[in-house]
Amino acid sequence: MTVAASCVSASTDVVTLERLPVLRYSSTQIAQGPERDIDAITTREAGFDPDLWVIEIESRDGRTLLDQDGLA
Repeated sequence: MTVAASCVSASTDVVTLERLPVLRYSSTQIAQGPERDIDAITTREAGFDPDLWVIEIESRDGRTLLDQDGLA
């Protein structure tokens, strides 16, 4: 069984906007494909990013939920 997966790189930083601190969030999809390929990418990313978080979403009906607004 091939499982579709996505690897998304996200970052946050604090910027000053009109003298008020604002948390800025950005994300970029860096890969999409079979789960084994995404696992290899996240293992490689963890080698040079000590703050890497991996969040795996599983659904009994096979949905990835990554096609919904704000999640990809």
